[in-house]
Amino acid sequence: MKKFNFDGIRIDTVPHVKKDFWKEYAAAAGVYQVGEVLKGDIGYVSYYTHDGLDATMNYPLYFTLRNVFNFKHSMYEIRTTLMNSQGAFADMDALGVFIDNHDN
Repeated sequence: MKKFNFDGIRIDTVPHVKKDFWKEYAAAAGVYQVGEVLKGDIGYVSYYTHDGLDATMNYPLYFTLRNVFNFKHSMYEIRTTLMNSQGAFADMDALGVFIDNHDN
């Protein structure tokens, strides 16, 4: 981190590591961390943003956008996902928002 002066790091496959590890890891990293938790369940994904990582990739929103634009679900699903996410994540503004990446 010091040599290259990174602003943050992306962490792959977060759920494959014991949950209690992430708090200590985040403190040691000393920079913004965004973790990949490839699930659509807001409660499951948001867990990692409380007492652990700064943020996760916003997979709940990704799956909602995919359903709306690829599978013609109602646009109201976007509103519902955003409303349900507001109280769940530690910091909604810190989430990694995307429509596509190398995994999808």
